[in-house]
Amino acid sequence: MAQISTVTGIDKLNTTLQLLTSDFEDSQSIAATEMIGHSAFVPGKSISLDGDGAIAGIELAQPVDQPK
Repeated sequence: MAQISTVTGIDKLNTTLQLLTSDFEDSQSIAATEMIGHSAFVPGKSISLDGDGAIAGIELAQPVDQPK
């Protein structure tokens, strides 16, 4: 009887984890759609070409219109 109870508990746990995973994936998709039309900077040391070009940005230590 205890084994049946354990199997039932594990099955319920698996179902709950699947629902949580699905909810997380849905929230990630919603968050990604909020980025449409926006730019994001991420750290990196390489640039990937997309077709004929690439977009990159750098962070300067000081404004370029002010001398050191």
